[in-house]
Amino acid sequence: MRITASRYTQPAFGWNRVSYWVLLPFAGGLGLITWALTKLPMRVLVLILLTLGAALWLVGRYRLDRERREELAKRVRIGVTGGLAATVVYDLTRFGLVSLAQWSLKPWAAIPLFGELFIGPHHSTAALYAVGLTYHFVLNGIGFATAYTVIVKHPHPITGVAWAMGLEAAMALLYPSFLIIRQYGEFLTMSVVGHVCYGLVIGAWARYWLRDGSHLRSAPKRR
Repeated sequence: MRITASRYTQPAFGWNRVSYWVLLPFAGGLGLITWALTKLPMRVLVLILLTLGAALWLVGRYRLDRERREELAKRVRIGVTGGLAATVVYDLTRFGLVSLAQWSLKPWAAIPLFGELFIGPHHSTAALYAVGLTYHFVLNGIGFATAYTVIVKHPHPITGVAWAMGLEAAMALLYPSFLIIRQYGEFLTMSVVGHVCYGLVIGAWARYWLRDGSHLRSAPKRR
């Protein structure tokens, strides 16, 4: 099928409803950006954004008819599972690249720092990694993929990569502000390759599961 801009940039629920779906899945990323600009407590910022995002999501869902609510639920399921798979691929790709290239860069150096932003530095390494990984997988990897799947009406690996490159641009600008990165060239290469793989997975995953409703279990009908 020939890829056209109008087909692959059309929102799933219309342009007028995009604002309902953005804030909740982007709460983690927006929280990090706001923290970098203001240095306000990260956990407070993310909690506020999640609360506002959930309220917008509920309003947007309420304004949909029953059929569209079922489609929204289906897209969320696809986004969550695809985001989980894509984040695993993202991490393994970065680890594999660093190992093969024998770089001194640590691919998961940001994980305990994420934990510190939420619970402070005076905790065990295991606790910092647990909180950091939760943020990394749930609020970032799964959240961004869910936003993509809900917003983009006709997912495709190409638009998935384009979406991931937007995330990469934000990461490349933001991370040096709180990570001491001496090997910036290696970091940027690792990050770009990881995000390309992430984008390919979320685009291909959503495209496959949305191509035919028979691949998904129908939502239970309300009585």
